[in-house]
Amino acid sequence: MTMKAAVLAPDGDEVTLRIVDVEVPEPGEHDLLVAIKASGVNRTDLRRKQEHFSPDSGPQIAGLEMAGEVVAKGASVTGFDIGDRVMSFTSNCYAEFATTDYRSTLHVPDGYSWSEAAATPVWFMTAYNALKTAGQLAAGESLLVHAATAGVGLTGIQVSQYLEVGTVIGTGISDDQLERAKDFGLEVGVNVKTSNFVDAVTQSTAGKGADVIMDMVGAGVLAGNIEAAALGGRIVSVGRMGGFVDSIDLNELALKRLALVGVTFRTRSIEQKQQIRDEMLGDLGEHMRSGALRPVVDERSFSLDQILEAQAYMASNQHFGKIVLNV
Repeated sequence: MTMKAAVLAPDGDEVTLRIVDVEVPEPGEHDLLVAIKASGVNRTDLRRKQEHFSPDSGPQIAGLEMAGEVVAKGASVTGFDIGDRVMSFTSNCYAEFATTDYRSTLHVPDGYSWSEAAATPVWFMTAYNALKTAGQLAAGESLLVHAATAGVGLTGIQVSQYLEVGTVIGTGISDDQLERAKDFGLEVGVNVKTSNFVDAVTQSTAGKGADVIMDMVGAGVLAGNIEAAALGGRIVSVGRMGGFVDSIDLNELALKRLALVGVTFRTRSIEQKQQIRDEMLGDLGEHMRSGALRPVVDERSFSLDQILEAQAYMASNQHFGKIVLNV
C-alpha cells in the first residue's frame, strides 16, 4: 500500500520537497500507525536537513508534527485504541500516514479541530519544557519572550498564564501582531525595530530585570538578554532564528549568577519525551480539555501539495499562529 508524502530531494545546490508515492510505514512494537488529517508546519522544517526528519534509511519524509486517527498499533502499545484521535511530535509527518511512539503521543482533547490538534504538540511541549523544566518559572516571576508573536513564543505566553506568571514582556517586529498577542497574555509589547527591549524590561520590572528569558532569536540578542536579566535569572535558548553564534560577557554572567540553558527534543530519549508530555499534561491538561487553552492557528491553510507555498509563507513571517497542512 502506498501513500503520498513530501520527501527531501536535491535541487541543484539546494534541497527542495517533492510529493511522491512511498510505502505506508509499518508500526513497530511501541508504535501507533496514524492516518494523518493535518500536519503542523514548523520553522525548523525550513532547514530541510535529513537529521531533522527521517533518521532511518529510505525516502526522507519531512515534517515533525501531526494529528490523525489510529489505524493500527504495535503489540506493546497501551492506552490507545484503533480509532482514537491523537496528536504527536514525531517525524515523517508531511504524509498521509505516519508512525509515532505511543509514549510521546497525546490524545486530542474534545473540541479541538484537526488543525488545532496538529498545531499543539511541538509548540506546547517545547514551550512548557522551556518555561517550567529549563526556566523553572515560578509564580509571580517576570518573563521576557523574544519573537513573541511567532510559534513557540506566542505559545509560551499562553502557557505562562497557567503557570501564574507575573509581568509578561514580548518582542516582535510588527506593532499589529504585538497588539494581537495581548489577547493571549502579553502585557508589554516591544517592537525591536523602533525600541530597545532592555530599556523596556528595566522599566516594566522597576529595574529588577526579567526572571526568565525565553529566546527564539539566538544570535544578536545574547548580550541584551544578559543585561535585561534579573539577578539569578534564567535565559533559555529555544530557537536560533537570528543565527547560531554569538559572544558572551562571562563576567556579567557570573556577577548576575545567571543560568544559560539550551533546550531541544532532538537529543532526548523516548523516556525523556514521555516525562515532558506527562508533566505538561499534569499542569495544562485540564485547561486543554476544557478548551480554555488551545493553540493559535493561522487563518491560511494549505494542502499537502502546497507544502512549498506553505513554507514560503512561513519564511515571509506574515503568519500569526500555526501554519497547517490539511492532509
